[in-house]
Amino acid sequence: MSIELFEPFSIGKMELRNRIVRSATWDATADASGAVTDASVAFYDTLGQGGLGLIVTGFAFVSSHGQSVPAQYGAHNDDMIPGLRRLVQAVHEGGAKIALQIAHAGINSPYLGATGVVLMAVSAIPELDTPHREMTGEEIESIIDDFVAAAVRGREAGFDAIQLHAAHGYLMSQFLSPRFNHRTDEWGGSAENRRIFHLEIIRKVRQAIGADFPLMVKLGVEDDKEGGLT
Repeated sequence: MSIELFEPFSIGKMELRNRIVRSATWDATADASGAVTDASVAFYDTLGQGGLGLIVTGFAFVSSHGQSVPAQYGAHNDDMIPGLRRLVQAVHEGGAKIALQIAHAGINSPYLGATGVVLMAVSAIPELDTPHREMTGEEIESIIDDFVAAAVRGREAGFDAIQLHAAHGYLMSQFLSPRFNHRTDEWGGSAENRRIFHLEIIRKVRQAIGADFPLMVKLGVEDDKEGGLT
């Protein structure tokens, strides 16, 4: 059976000119606040003209305590919307579609950790030297709301889809992994409880962006260390 790589394809109401997807990659062009720069626009203009069907942005942090690296895009406040809209326009002019990937780093933030920020953790990890603390249930709910708000900003900026980053050891992945999630409340323990964070984000984001707006998840399914997902 042949794969029609260059044939159009639809994901919900999003119609792609082909089935080639550029996966999310950090390009380190945002400014210190997380805002899009001229360099960002030029980069995505080139991508948009490259014949791709769908482009997924580099991960954008949903809150300031969820940033992972410097020069990372932000989707954490409304000030980011105009710049994100410029990315969308650049890609659309080239004929491609674009999805905004949103993420929270959790304890996986060497950038914030190096500045002395106490990182937000699903559970305390004794072998981790970086200062961190287990988040409260109220803080978990607040972070879910941060994902929802970031997704709404993406829709407002004109993106064709939203992708939740639940891989590469970032916060959503940390909730799912038994290596990082040692909680004994409703957010941890069994495999069913460890995925509640994902399901709540998906449910609330879906409610906020509408039933027909494309929503994707980049899901990590295996950890690279003992005691994690297999």
